Amino acid sequence: MWMAASGQCCAGMGIDGVGTFRNLSAPRSAIFTFNHEPHEQTRTHITLEFGADVVALTRGRLARSLAVMTLESASPAEFRNGQSWFRLTITGYQFDWASNYDDANWLRVHGDCAIDGREWSFTDPCLETDDIARLADWLDALVAGHFAKRYCGFIEPNLDFNLTDDNALRITFGAESAPPWTTFHSPEAQREIVVPVSPALTNISNALRKQLSVYPRRGTR
Repeated sequence: MWMAASGQCCAGMGIDGVGTFRNLSAPRSAIFTFNHEPHEQTRTHITLEFGADVVALTRGRLARSLAVMTLESASPAEFRNGQSWFRLTITGYQFDWASNYDDANWLRVHGDCAIDGREWSFTDPCLETDDIARLADWLDALVAGHFAKRYCGFIEPNLDFNLTDDNALRITFGAESAPPWTTFHSPEAQREIVVPVSPALTNISNALRKQLSVYPRRGTR
């Protein structure tokens, strides 16, 4: 069953623009196709799973309103080696309505992590949209064996990616992203995981790009 919705007839739901809901076989879920403006060709396709009855969509973004929602395209990018792992998920822009390029492209990053089975998590606006794109390209270059640099670092010191001497990928966690049982003076070995360089990294780079398609670069320098 299809239901057309507009900002006028569904203002109570917080919809701004023109959209269409389509029922799915799964209970209490729907696909919403959203035109950011009534005459704009760019559309956002979002799969929602409702944990409550109210979902607000405002200017093409999801606003949580008494609802639990899952984005089909936001699967974590998971680096794993046995009992050590790092699952990276972009949870949104740091500043939703920023128009300045330097503010508009900072992303909130959530990490679920473990070192030898000892787990922790963090959420911090530590990467920009260009950082995610650059990391995805660098991972692909590692798999192909054609890379210009043996490291991929960023402005904020939270995450650092390096290719070791024996050609494994080392991920070091710092600042707000470091394990809570470590300090600034803790050896890096207590704040890092090492994963093999393999074709599996391509799955990670694809997951990063898929997340970035939900939160793309905004504006120009």
